[in-house]
Amino acid sequence: MSEVFIIDDIPVKYEDLFRAPEKDGAVVSVRVHKSVKELLTKLAEKEGLDGVSELLRYLVAGYIMGKYKLIKPEPRVIPQPIFLNVNISKKTIEEHTDTAQIGLKMEIDEMIKESMDVINKVKKGVINPKGNEYIRRLRNKTVKYMIKALKYGMEDEYEKLKTIQMTLTTLLDEE
Repeated sequence: MSEVFIIDDIPVKYEDLFRAPEKDGAVVSVRVHKSVKELLTKLAEKEGLDGVSELLRYLVAGYIMGKYKLIKPEPRVIPQPIFLNVNISKKTIEEHTDTAQIGLKMEIDEMIKESMDVINKVKKGVINPKGNEYIRRLRNKTVKYMIKALKYGMEDEYEKLKTIQMTLTTLLDEE
């Protein structure tokens, strides 16, 4: 809420009108009659304040606010985030398939087949995965297809591609 007001070329924060910090504070002394001090002490107690100093701070703040027509700044309200759960019916996705999605499905199936062939060859020892550029390109291609699968709402293909991508990454990391 730290809104700054400029009063006679002096920047003043709203909160500073009501506080007395140790470091940045300054002492202002006022000499009054004993009876006035007693009255101020009782008034501070009645108001639930921590003594005459706090009462005088509030009185000075009230005077400054009235004199310069300052208003208490509205607190900034940060709304709570909204979380949405979106359930996608697979039937509706199938009903609204377009040619691009069908083409992507065919490309993903080909990618899965190609990746599985490479993984099987690595397991048999036919291909050495260490530093293999083809496996690295295959993994990067898999990531691109994962993004496209998510874009078109193809969750099953995404899960398959994710498993393949993790397997290819593991193969590349093994030494």
